[in-house]
Amino acid sequence: MKKLILLSMLFCVYAFAQSDVANNYNSWTDASNAGTGFGAWSLTTTGSTGYAGFFLGDAAASGFGDLDATSKDFGMYGNQGDMFANASRSFSSSLADNNTFRIDLAIQWRNGNKGIDVKVGSTVVYHFRCQSDNYYVREGASGSDVNLGWSYSATSIFKIEVMALSSTAIMAKLTRGSDVRTSGVITTTGRVTGFHVYIGSSGSDGRDNLFFNNLSIRSTSPLPVELAAFNYSLIRDAVKLNWNTASETNNAGFHVLRSTDQVNWADLGFVAGNGYSATAHDYSFVDSKTVQGTMYYRLKQVDNDGTTNYSNTLEVTVKQPVSYSLNQNFPNPFNPVTKISFTTPAVGNAKLTVFNCLGKEVAVLINSSLAAGKHEYTFDGSKFSSGVYYYKLEAGNFVAMKKLILMK
Repeated sequence: MKKLILLSMLFCVYAFAQSDVANNYNSWTDASNAGTGFGAWSLTTTGSTGYAGFFLGDAAASGFGDLDATSKDFGMYGNQGDMFANASRSFSSSLADNNTFRIDLAIQWRNGNKGIDVKVGSTVVYHFRCQSDNYYVREGASGSDVNLGWSYSATSIFKIEVMALSSTAIMAKLTRGSDVRTSGVITTTGRVTGFHVYIGSSGSDGRDNLFFNNLSIRSTSPLPVELAAFNYSLIRDAVKLNWNTASETNNAGFHVLRSTDQVNWADLGFVAGNGYSATAHDYSFVDSKTVQGTMYYRLKQVDNDGTTNYSNTLEVTVKQPVSYSLNQNFPNPFNPVTKISFTTPAVGNAKLTVFNCLGKEVAVLINSSLAAGKHEYTFDGSKFSSGVYYYKLEAGNFVAMKKLILMK
């Protein structure tokens, strides 16, 4: 069995539309050099005891990797008491279809409560936070927060991406190194309009920081499917193609293509996809009309907008049969159509005949010279009554007969 791993990933970005980084700022309140795509910051603090606020600092200096290629990141702190610092920002325009909002978040120390809310108006539709040793998400406007079960790290960097699928649907992806969580389709009451980053005071310890940077709204054209594997197996003279997806975005389905020269491709059939899905799906297709020699297969994936993407190519070799054989018809019983296949090892005349239970010939499916290889013919019983029939192959010195059942 040959196996092929493809690295097409969800949220594949092609172009920046709008972006902003901390290096554009002299201070949070001076946005004269800020990037595009975002409104002014709204900075507030709540609570009465302790300290909470905002600064421009260097996440790398605090033990993180660089959030940006500069020494300046957006920073927030909360020290002791019940104080919260809140930084809210609206987009210049709501998130359009196939656009992705991204932010990189660095969480320092396990104290307090800190995170981000992505909003439609005042409604939170995606929530991520770190509290004590745990990381939580809530995907949607309702429901409970889910503990991700990821191990705590004092210097975790998170990448958050939220993509608009339509005016009332988004998907979200959270990445921390090799840890990845991709949501299913999140239903919303409208388009995403902005976000809110917050940090709470840390109680008695006195240290609680959060850094973030690389705000962007990107024009994306995601590959409609994350194809995890594509392989084949030989079943007698047929080729069974198997593939599976780890996730799908806007996936209409797959055309199965075959070629003998990798130039001219025949479309063998279409397998419907699962639209939007963050879960794995298995697919298969059986090519029973193979030819002897080397064949090539590939998938032409199509999204609902007509965009196409091709898989890599599988090379399959089907050997020429070394003997005559007559296969059982399929399906059997049948109504009203069934298929009968056989193999011939050499060029020669072949006659395939169908008889009723009294031995009367009712159909001749083929009576001519055929090349060596596998052959398949269809018997249509729509004009015949239900009952037991027989089909006989005569080729060279070979004669074989099998029974088929028409059941209306």
